Amino acid sequence: MAPLTRTAHIVGGGNPPRADWIYQAMEEADLLICADSGADALWKRGLIPHVVCGDLDSISDEARRGMEAQNVTFRTFPVQKDQTDTELAVGLALEAGMSDLELSGMDGGRVDHLLANYLLGLRYGRKCRLRILGEQHRAWVVTSDLHFAAEPGQVVSVIPLEDCQGVWLQGLAYPLENGTLIRGTTLGNSNAAATGDIRVRLAAGMALVVHSW
Repeated sequence: MAPLTRTAHIVGGGNPPRADWIYQAMEEADLLICADSGADALWKRGLIPHVVCGDLDSISDEARRGMEAQNVTFRTFPVQKDQTDTELAVGLALEAGMSDLELSGMDGGRVDHLLANYLLGLRYGRKCRLRILGEQHRAWVVTSDLHFAAEPGQVVSVIPLEDCQGVWLQGLAYPLENGTLIRGTTLGNSNAAATGDIRVRLAAGMALVVHSW
């Protein structure tokens, strides 16, 4: 019997995620976590998460009071800590037994936060299935196989987080058969969907697959 899939959606404090993604997450996610001011994105739409976590130095007073009145669980951490609020949320999701993690609100005005959020895949990419939703892209941390739909011409990049061996790219303008992608190189950047059916397979290694539109 296949293991039970349990999904968590984590909303960070970056650019607010698209409303349709949040409403879909509310319907599909087993656990909805806001990292600090990510709670404001939900509160403004009249939505309530299961958990808010972090040092709570940027959540608005209105959202905090309103969610406390709704009996939302708050996990408060010191301002001086070893992890970002987003990583704390990832840890809480894994502690709760979630196997699929979907992150939104990860892109903001600070490049250090952006890079740290996307590179969480290096630490957690083998502990769960990890996907990040941006304003005009989505990204997956891949260690084996990935299959997704894209419109022809849309950009697909495969960025090696580790040296990747046995790489197969299908459905792209520049396919690859049993190739190698070395970490730090840009060979996999700015490919394009040739068909609506994209497949990525790795025999070894870890990559970030980014689909942009």
